[in-house]
Amino acid sequence: MPPPRGGNDLPTDAHLGQRYVGENDPTNPNRAFYPDTVHYMTPAEREAHRLFVDADGNLRSAADGSLFDTAGGTTHWSGGGRAIFVMDSSGNLYATLDQRVGHTHHSSLLAGDSVVGAGEIEVTNGQLVAITDQSGHYRPEPHMNDRVLQSLRDQGFTPGADFKQYGWSGQER
Repeated sequence: MPPPRGGNDLPTDAHLGQRYVGENDPTNPNRAFYPDTVHYMTPAEREAHRLFVDADGNLRSAADGSLFDTAGGTTHWSGGGRAIFVMDSSGNLYATLDQRVGHTHHSSLLAGDSVVGAGEIEVTNGQLVAITDQSGHYRPEPHMNDRVLQSLRDQGFTPGADFKQYGWSGQER
């Protein structure tokens, strides 16, 4: 599998919302989702959730090289069939199929660090079908996820004719 991309090329101006700071600290009685504690992934856990664009423009899992598919995913906003994602400053895309309120959120993927963009993705057999701006933790502005898409294009992704982008409200944009 390809190694993570290096460098700090992209701006990370999608910041963790103030109400979520300390959500991973079990000693913080004021944390969001109290009494639950949000899990922040270790570097090894994070790598298991990294996706990459292959030579054919498909999204694949860096863990095992398989085509990524969100059919079995669940998100807080959209329910089934999607995954939550974030992108780091190097253009590495991370996603999880299992968002669980109070345990696994967008912030879990990069341990609360600022991100290029965040939201939900829908992927069928490696083909990115849709991307949304829906992340309560980061509240990305549309231009932030436009940068995510541009980074994926730079890595070889070509949107299909059926590709759709959705804003915070869930409306197509």
